[in-house]
Amino acid sequence: MKGILFSFFFLTQVTGYVLIANVFVKNVTLTSLTLIRGDTLFKPPVQVRINGTNTTRNAQKQSKGYALFVSLNFKASSNAIGMRLLGLSSLTGRGNL
Repeated sequence: MKGILFSFFFLTQVTGYVLIANVFVKNVTLTSLTLIRGDTLFKPPVQVRINGTNTTRNAQKQSKGYALFVSLNFKASSNAIGMRLLGLSSLTGRGNL
C-alpha cells in the first residue's frame, strides 16, 4: 500500500453526498470536484445502549446529515497506515456549511 494514490480526477459534481471511510491509502485526491449538492445527506449510524445491549440506530433524529463525511481512515495499531491528505482543491464553500 505504500505510495498508493487514489485519484478521482473525472469527478466534478455530486448530487448526493461524498462518504470517505475506511480508506487506508496516504493520498486521496478529488481535485476536480467543485460541488457537492447534498440533495441526499449521509446520516451515520449511532450506537446506543438499550437494556445492556449495544444497538445501532440511524442518526436521523440526532443529525440532519452530512454532504461530506470523512471518518475512520487510519489504523490505530499503526502510525504508517492511514490517509494523510485529502485533496479537495477545487471545492468551494457555498450554501449551508
